[in-house]
Amino acid sequence: MPWINFGFVCLDDLKGQVIWITGASTGIGASCAIEAAKLGAKLVLSARNETLLKEIKQKCLDAGSYQGLTGDDILLLPMDLTKFDTHQNCVNKVLEHFGKINVMLHNAGKSQRARWEYTDLEVDKDVFNLNVFSVVNLSRCIMPHFIERNSGTFALMSSTAGKAGVPYSGSYTGSKHALHGYFESLRTEKMAAGITVTMLCPGPTFSNLLAGAATEKSGEAFNESMQASDKRMTSQRCAFLSLGLRLVL
Repeated sequence: MPWINFGFVCLDDLKGQVIWITGASTGIGASCAIEAAKLGAKLVLSARNETLLKEIKQKCLDAGSYQGLTGDDILLLPMDLTKFDTHQNCVNKVLEHFGKINVMLHNAGKSQRARWEYTDLEVDKDVFNLNVFSVVNLSRCIMPHFIERNSGTFALMSSTAGKAGVPYSGSYTGSKHALHGYFESLRTEKMAAGITVTMLCPGPTFSNLLAGAATEKSGEAFNESMQASDKRMTSQRCAFLSLGLRLVL
């Protein structure tokens, strides 16, 4: 069950809204895309693997067929989020296609399995570049559009690790805490500007995060899979709850 503070919104509110999802090719991001398509949302799907994105697009079209979704309602936008100099161009492409962004769902990220005292500083930098600085930079590129419209939502797929320390995941835990610092500050600054910040904090969820999780050494991946016997919720359940619940001030 995700950790989320108070409040509900009607799922039907997403119909016709433009939702940009990063890390949309697998796991929670892919499930969020499919669930949003069921509700009639228009989608921007971003990840590095364009082949997987095409597969998710088709699943979204199938899921949203009774809502009337067509190919033009789903924009594939492959991107490497750590290439910060491409962010503004990606924002421009979304606005050229849809004319607006309603929700920016920051889902892409990297997990970790490492002993705190043996973790190389380069690992911390790599994790923060993806989990924090790419999110902050892309959001800053979107901010002028949200401010101009006096409306917009930044939804961040954080974690229970963003609220409490998780052993053997020091860099990951630090990155999630940093997201809360950056975006809860933004929420306070823009309370009267029509800009909403939603921090989504799932507990253990089935995904492929362990395969690419950071370790103690830079450039190394954990390369293990979650077990079917693990006590985790499904990515579909996580997506349903993430889209159906929101933090309310």
